[in-house]
Amino acid sequence: DPAQESARVLQVNPAPLAITADDKTRLEGQPNPALTIRYTGFVNNEDASVLSQPAVISTAALPSSPVGTYPITVSGAASNNYTISFHHGILTVLPLPLQIITFNSLPVKRYGNADFSAGAAASSGLPVSYTSSDPSVAVVSSAGVIHILKAGTTSITAAQPGDAFNAPAAPVTRLLMVQKARLVITANNLEKTEGHPNPALAVTYSGFVNGENETILVQQPAISTTATPWSVTGSYPITVSGAAAVNYDIAHLDGTLTVLPMAGQADAAVAAYLCAPGKLRISFFAAKDGLISIQLFSVYGDRLIDRKLFAKQGANVYDFDVTNLAAGSYPVRMVNSEEILKTKVLIR
Repeated sequence: DPAQESARVLQVNPAPLAITADDKTRLEGQPNPALTIRYTGFVNNEDASVLSQPAVISTAALPSSPVGTYPITVSGAASNNYTISFHHGILTVLPLPLQIITFNSLPVKRYGNADFSAGAAASSGLPVSYTSSDPSVAVVSSAGVIHILKAGTTSITAAQPGDAFNAPAAPVTRLLMVQKARLVITANNLEKTEGHPNPALAVTYSGFVNGENETILVQQPAISTTATPWSVTGSYPITVSGAAAVNYDIAHLDGTLTVLPMAGQADAAVAAYLCAPGKLRISFFAAKDGLISIQLFSVYGDRLIDRKLFAKQGANVYDFDVTNLAAGSYPVRMVNSEEILKTKVLIR
């Protein structure tokens, strides 16, 4: 016979399903990364598509949020066949990595030196920018090349402002010292014949840079000599001094004016000697009557005696008081319209 039916209750409970928000990290100031979740507990090869309501994931962190940790919350998922548990994650906002600028001391430069690289570098590899505290001394191009404009000192600062992945670097400053260029001004050596006017005095420049010349001097050099048109044969200094320039250290070098003897002079035609203590006697033979000039010089070319006299044809003798002269050798000249006669006298 048929068996008696027996009924039992079958209870099918929902499967447990865990939905977990993944932890995330990002740098300060950057957008939030894409938020993701993972599922644990799906059966029968099912996935999130079987949920009657999808999971919602969110965080309170904004791109402007400061360094710290922020919860990543997950909610909203529903399913008849699963008992869902939600597990929150953490978004960690990290500080931007620090940069370090390496900037070696700058070498001492001289006005007129060529452009050179500043040479700073950031640890991030990002380009470094530069500023000069005194752009009248030197400027720095966008490529980091320093161009010198004048002598002086200026501070060159290297900086790196950072980007989305790097914090700004601490600026580094180095002193740039630009020395003056060396300029040498030399008095030209000259010659002239005794009794002639001095030639025009001139100088030679050595050391100008950047295509400059003497027009940039704020003060032109002064040139002079102790020689006069009547200086006796010998060498006389040509002195140069007084030049000044903003960007140059100037050295002044003296020259020499050489006074040559007049051609055809008769050195023995005039005699000079002490005829008594403190009394100089000068004698000579005149070919004809005429005006003459008797001159006595120091060894430096200073004219100590210059007497204009009338000489008669034949022997002429003149006496001069030299008691105020120091002991030494003194050049003597007799000048007339046709010749210069010269000798020396020793005064003791």
